[in-house]
Amino acid sequence: MGSNTMATIVNPVHVQKFLKGAKYPCSKEDLMKTAEAEGAGKDVVETIRSIPMERFNSPNDVSEGIGKIKRDSDIGEGEAADIA
Repeated sequence: MGSNTMATIVNPVHVQKFLKGAKYPCSKEDLMKTAEAEGAGKDVVETIRSIPMERFNSPNDVSEGIGKIKRDSDIGEGEAADIA
């Protein structure tokens, strides 16, 4: 109910729309490049960047990683909010 200082976390279904060209397994960097090439906005790319995993074997791994971001933000760690 409060405002986050973090970028908005985009829902996994929306993120997947920009990952249709991804070839799994792949790295987080590969996913960000694919999303950008597919026309993803800043929120989608930042959501991918925030996933706490570096390698992905399937689209399901991406969705699970986004779920981990949401769980971490629910915990409410106030330390890592340095966004330029």
